[in-house]
Amino acid sequence: VLKQRVRQERPERIVLAESPVKESQANGAIENAIKQDQGQIRTMKDCLESRLGMKLTGEETVFPWLESHAAATIIRHHVGQDGKTAYRRWKGKAFRREITEFGETVLYLKMGTRGRDKLDSRWETGVWMGVKDETGECIIGTSEGTVKAYRDYVQQVRKELATLKQG
Repeated sequence: VLKQRVRQERPERIVLAESPVKESQANGAIENAIKQDQGQIRTMKDCLESRLGMKLTGEETVFPWLESHAAATIIRHHVGQDGKTAYRRWKGKAFRREITEFGETVLYLKMGTRGRDKLDSRWETGVWMGVKDETGECIIGTSEGTVKAYRDYVQQVRKELATLKQG
């Protein structure tokens, strides 16, 4: 019933197809995509655990963001048989935005602070959790929740940390 409703509501021509029950081979492309996504999630989870020095259970509030970022990474960088990424097929151009590793501490410019309170700091520290493809905004985790920022300044944080370690 839901499939039929979606088909009626969408302007595109949709051909409904169903695979045999309990026949995962009939869903080969989907099964491969799921395996690729799970592998990317495991890799990113391992990197985050290594950096944090603790084991993640998958119940942490950051985990849905990690899963979303893992899928976005595949969409942006996995080249298909046609020589294009899914991102290029969708947007018509390559993904060229500079990103950082998931969960890294970044400085970000708070939205709506440009030109206001010139003596107050406009920068905050947060945890980098991805990029919103529709707008190009960075998704930053903070103690208050998630915020969006136009730019992240990972290099500045790394330089400051290197300076502190030397001094």
